[in-house]
Amino acid sequence: MQINKKTACAFFTDSANLQTYEVEIISYLRQESLNNQDCKKGF
Repeated sequence: MQINKKTACAFFTDSANLQTYEVEIISYLRQESLNNQDCKKGF
């Protein structure tokens, strides 16, 4: 699965469906220094 901002941000609202990719998504969020506030602001 290709992880991008959209996918990573979806994790905050839909973590149940994205649980499988949790590790990759969390490392992406750290790498990009993204948090829930950034996601709420949009892209």
